[in-house]
Formats: sequence, structure tokens, C-alpha cells
Amino acid sequence: MLAAEPSRQPLSLIDLGVSKGDWAVAARGLLATLVVALPIGYLTGFLTMPHVPRLNVMNAVIDIAQLVLFEELLFRGWLFRWLVGRVGLQPAAVLSSAIFGLAHFIKFDYPMVLMATWAGYVLALAYHKTGRISTPMFLHAALVVIELFVLPGS
Repeated sequence: MLAAEPSRQPLSLIDLGVSKGDWAVAARGLLATLVVALPIGYLTGFLTMPHVPRLNVMNAVIDIAQLVLFEELLFRGWLFRWLVGRVGLQPAAVLSSAIFGLAHFIKFDYPMVLMATWAGYVLALAYHKTGRISTPMFLHAALVVIELFVLPGS
């Protein structure tokens, strides 16, 4: 799992660079998210056996990019950064991830809310660890791609 150690640089909304270490953080975050989220999804019946959906790939890429950009700027770039300055790292990660999870009630049932809450926590720690918004963006995009192309639609 991602360690909640202090980041080496301030959290940035502009720095979209990617270092070798960022890829490692994103890979560990993906693993940490899937290890918790998949059992929740399968044990609650929210997820079933994987299938290949009928999607227009170009439309899916555009939709994923828009979704990830909006959610990461809102939940990590604004909310998490704001909370870190007021309540500290761990409370900010917990609060922002809870709000991120609850926002998923707009479209999904409670299992997705639980999975999104955990993912939000991992995304916040990935952002904190690297200081770059690009890291949770790549991680979040990978999770959405897995949801759309590997897991069943909800």
C-alpha cells in the first residue's frame, strides 16, 4: 500500500510531468485499490464475471479523459489540497475520499460507493506522495479502463 509519508514538493495542479517514481506509485496504487475494491464488488454481487463491452473506443477515451480530469481536479486538486492545509494529511485523505465515494451515489449503488471511497483514499495518497496531479489522473484512468473494459457494466 502507499505510504503516507510527507511529499517532497507542494501539491501541484499544473505539473503534469511524469517521473519513473510516479509510475511506481501509480502501479502500487492500482494494486492497492484492486485488492480491496474487487472483493467488495464480487462479494456484494455488484460485479460479475468479466466481459468485453460494446464500446466505441474513441468515445470511451474521450469520456474517460473528461471524467478523470474533472474528478481529479475537483476531489484531489481542490478538495484534498484545501483539507490538507486545514486538518492534515490523514484526515484530509479520509474526508475527501468519503466525499468522493458518496458522489458516486449519483449513478451507482453502495458497493461502488465503497470501492470509490477506497480508490479516493489511494488517489489522495498518490497525489500527496508525488505532488503531481498527473499521478492520480493516470491511476484513476487505469481504474476506469478496467471498469469499462474488464469488469461488467453497472
